[in-house]
Amino acid sequence: ASHSETNDYSQPHSSCLDVHINAPSPAFTERMQSLQPTLKLASETAEKMDNTDLANMHGEHEGINGSLTLVTAAFNIGRRHKEFSFEDDYVDNLKHLLSLQVPIVVFCEPSTAAAIKPYTHKQATIIDLTIRELCELFPWHSEVENIRKREDWPPHGRQAGNVAKRENYNTVVMAKMYLLSIAAHKYAQSAYTFWIDAGFCARSVQKPLQWQWHKNDQYKFSVFGIAYEFQDGIDIHGFTEKGYEMLSNGTVPNMHLRGNIFGGSQSAIKNAMELYHAAMRDSLAAGIMGTEESVMTLASIRSPQSFQIIDVSMGFRGREQPCRMFRL
Repeated sequence: ASHSETNDYSQPHSSCLDVHINAPSPAFTERMQSLQPTLKLASETAEKMDNTDLANMHGEHEGINGSLTLVTAAFNIGRRHKEFSFEDDYVDNLKHLLSLQVPIVVFCEPSTAAAIKPYTHKQATIIDLTIRELCELFPWHSEVENIRKREDWPPHGRQAGNVAKRENYNTVVMAKMYLLSIAAHKYAQSAYTFWIDAGFCARSVQKPLQWQWHKNDQYKFSVFGIAYEFQDGIDIHGFTEKGYEMLSNGTVPNMHLRGNIFGGSQSAIKNAMELYHAAMRDSLAAGIMGTEESVMTLASIRSPQSFQIIDVSMGFRGREQPCRMFRL
């Protein structure tokens, strides 16, 4: 079945590919140096792509300077990028996002909140939350943990090395949509609210910021997607092809949604949250689980008219930059 229409907008700006931070730690500097080949490849790939001419798009942009709120979270659940510590990785990334002086809501553990407190500003809302409290907040924690502990999940021998097999991992990542919804309706003062992971893509947001929205549809929820083919009948996170088909009245996705940057207007987030919640409920009740990306994918094939999917399939790990969602 054909997915909803996808769009691929601007090529990355040079500002999206320049990685820096005020007074970086030695470990972070080393990490950024190790990523430079990836960034260079991303730039070269983008230059070769036949994308829409930006010169013809200026009239279709809606400027949203100051009316965009970022939402992120950082919980120490053992995930690492190479050998870097949680502090040199995620906590440094939070400090960087705060240094941009843009409206932002951060959910994090009390120790992290204390570490980033000197970097906060009047447009920043820091909500300290323990992992235990997050598990209590997330309505499907017990169901998720029951499936995670099964010896046959994920299927086809995908258990070894799978980060989603770690305790509380799926609760944390699956809670992103709930945290975004809370932030959008309780804390954000902006017309648009977007989740941005506190991992690598957070570093790609650089000054100066001149937010502009690409072809905005205030009723659609915007998210990155990649073309995807199933292997052994399951997606990359363990959600089965038959599960998608069963839970969507016969539709199998040809795009896999990504969980790093997503959001929209308050009405778009409210609608997407309802769809996400229903997809979570139904899939867990059927004993089928992937990660938050699988749930968003299921929600999107059930209601394709509710999602604006930005295709970043070619070289996606280098192209999932904020400048593809916004012009900076």
